Amino acid sequence: ASFVETRQPEHGFSPRGDGTDHPRSWRGQTPTTAYLTALAIAPVQPKWAWGVLKNYLAIQRPDGWIDWRPGLAGQKQGLLSLPLLARLAWGLYQYTNDSAALRDVYPKLGLFFERWFASELDADQDGFPEWQSELQTGYPFFPTFAQGLPWGQNADIRAVETPDLLAYLLSEAVSLREIAYCIGDPAGEQHLTERITTLKAALDTLWNGERYTYRDRDTHATPVGRTLLENGRGDDEHFLAEQLDPPNRLIVQINGGVDTPKIGLYIDGVTSSGQKVREVADSTHFVWSTGRGTYTTKHAFQQVDRVHVEGLSRVFTVSVRTLDLTWFDINALLPLWSVEIAPERAARLVADLQAQFLRPNGVTMISTHDPRFDPQAAQGSAGVHPYWLTLIGEGLIETGHVDLATDLLQRLINAQVTVLTRDKRFYEFYHPDEPRGLGEPGSVKGIIPVHLLMRVLGVRIQSKKQVWTGGAYHWGKAVSVTQYGVTVTRSADGTHIEFASGNVVDLPPTAEWQQVLDEA
Repeated sequence: ASFVETRQPEHGFSPRGDGTDHPRSWRGQTPTTAYLTALAIAPVQPKWAWGVLKNYLAIQRPDGWIDWRPGLAGQKQGLLSLPLLARLAWGLYQYTNDSAALRDVYPKLGLFFERWFASELDADQDGFPEWQSELQTGYPFFPTFAQGLPWGQNADIRAVETPDLLAYLLSEAVSLREIAYCIGDPAGEQHLTERITTLKAALDTLWNGERYTYRDRDTHATPVGRTLLENGRGDDEHFLAEQLDPPNRLIVQINGGVDTPKIGLYIDGVTSSGQKVREVADSTHFVWSTGRGTYTTKHAFQQVDRVHVEGLSRVFTVSVRTLDLTWFDINALLPLWSVEIAPERAARLVADLQAQFLRPNGVTMISTHDPRFDPQAAQGSAGVHPYWLTLIGEGLIETGHVDLATDLLQRLINAQVTVLTRDKRFYEFYHPDEPRGLGEPGSVKGIIPVHLLMRVLGVRIQSKKQVWTGGAYHWGKAVSVTQYGVTVTRSADGTHIEFASGNVVDLPPTAEWQQVLDEA
């Protein structure tokens, strides 16, 4: 079994009979939605939850590759999956205590993790892989990239090393090490410890003294962008004679026309290594959307002499800008979720979260100080997405900020309850300031993040005789959770546990997170 992202009257029937003509929300399980749904399902239907994970492993190639979006009708995205599956497996084990399932998936998850370090995913061979498409991130609307969108920079993400990918890989390595310890694989533990050390060192190189940043894949610089040519005539040669310090890539944009033109792009200049070069590209190297094409250069230039596009008429214009990697989005906060970062850096991320990302309904996707911030996410990037809010909330819990994680979740739930009461449905994501749903209606992406809710409440009922509970409680009002005939009530006065057998256990408000067994 798998999930679909929406349930609408017009969905489900396949005229072809095989599901290959299903709409976007029925074309397979994305890893971001799988993380939300499987961890929510786990306390209720453990087999279904493990099945979501095993659907990925069922289509794994011998070299470890797992597709980003497997579908039950054989659909595939053609991209390597987000490195999130080991973290998902470790989370499922926390709810289900199914050591057999954990042991079964461990070797395949390890192979998938190592696949991320293959040479074709690491163009400069520095042990720091790159995304191969902005779609892989699960959110192709970050302004730094945002291919085909007028408010995006349209940069090629393959030319950039990013903190979010390192955060995911570091989280995977930590989760796999925990699994290795749990199932008794000391050699695997040692290997993963080495991986963690390497990944932490790589993540350190992205710290600029204030926050984690993007950097150029080859120069390892974080350049500020500037405009070299604005709406130049398409049929002209443009002699720029510009010096770039530090050396930087160019983003060439062609505007105009209706059909995709057949062109040849020629850029003359000097590379970062001091070599004269002519970079050549044609129409197939551009990313085209309506009336616009963009291209990110393969070279970083320290000098740009000439830019010429053959094959354009006067109805087209050419603009040239340098790559800007200083824009601030939620990816710079994701190391908070990866567990293995220094406390002082975690504190700085929390401060940035509160100052630039926190809104009445949760956490936004980009800094609210960014000119591309649009609360409705119509002409810019914004919105509150339960998946990313879950990651940030988990990061706050891991770094000892349960109070802030609670506040973050309560903001989202308050908005969701208002929307659900009024509209009778959830939405794909939510307006950051108003109780309004955005995106696709009836989407499972917009559900209350049950996994984060259980972590914030400090309750995990694994069976009728086994409970994990305790830790700081910041919800305010008393909350009761019932599962497997066991009821756990948490409040400022302490924790009250009633087992199905009738046995009762009470813990004081200061009780640490702990396992409680029914001794009756």
